[in-house]
Amino acid sequence: KFMDFLRYNRYDVEIEGIYSNLIPADNKASEFWDPEEKRLAPKLFKMLEETDIPTYKIHTGQRFYIRNLCFDVMGTHEDIYPHTVKDYNDSSCMVMMTAEGSRVFIPGDASALSSVELEKRYGETLKCDVVQISHHGHNGLSKRAYEYLNAEVAVFPITRIKFDEEYPRIEANRRAIELAKAYYITSDGTVKIPLPYSLDKIEVLPDETFEDFGKINRLWRYDYTGERKAELYSMFTQRGGDLNATNLPAEPDSKFEM
Repeated sequence: KFMDFLRYNRYDVEIEGIYSNLIPADNKASEFWDPEEKRLAPKLFKMLEETDIPTYKIHTGQRFYIRNLCFDVMGTHEDIYPHTVKDYNDSSCMVMMTAEGSRVFIPGDASALSSVELEKRYGETLKCDVVQISHHGHNGLSKRAYEYLNAEVAVFPITRIKFDEEYPRIEANRRAIELAKAYYITSDGTVKIPLPYSLDKIEVLPDETFEDFGKINRLWRYDYTGERKAELYSMFTQRGGDLNATNLPAEPDSKFEM
């Protein structure tokens, strides 16, 4: 069932282990969660119970290795106690990955309470080379957290339309970009970052990702103008992307013709 979540090239992927610390649906804060989040929590536990993939429960302070990758667990929902996890995003696990001397911080969807604990515990020792921007660049880690992380590369796992919307509103995003030497938005193309980290060797793979206009509309009720969609398609093909590739949205656009 976990493989069902991988849309593309899923048969090329072998999942050897699942590392998590999930928050249960009967948590007393669940009354504040969205209906979708209330449904998601038990579903995740059920999948862990049914899978034959090895599973591991992680806790803050643990360190584990996967081949040459070292992972330090920097935070889980347990650390927020005695506060309750009213924001389901604060149930995210935060890890620092070290590879060949380079540090990559991965906070998932960690939000305000997680950020407070992170800053208080680690401060300037959070310094890293690459940071995944929390919660897709919506409300996530604080400006101060990104100042402690002080990453040279910031990666926004988000679509261009949401990035443009959030940028003027979220001060933390702007601060992360100010501190970085480079930043990337995933719908502009999959980013390949070498480890050990080298800024001049980062690549944007031209034909790996593209805006899924239909999904954007379903999730956020946003839509691009026909002119903007045409512009994005043009940018994509100029990068070398193939409009006939199987990883493009099933319904590229019905409102304009190329």
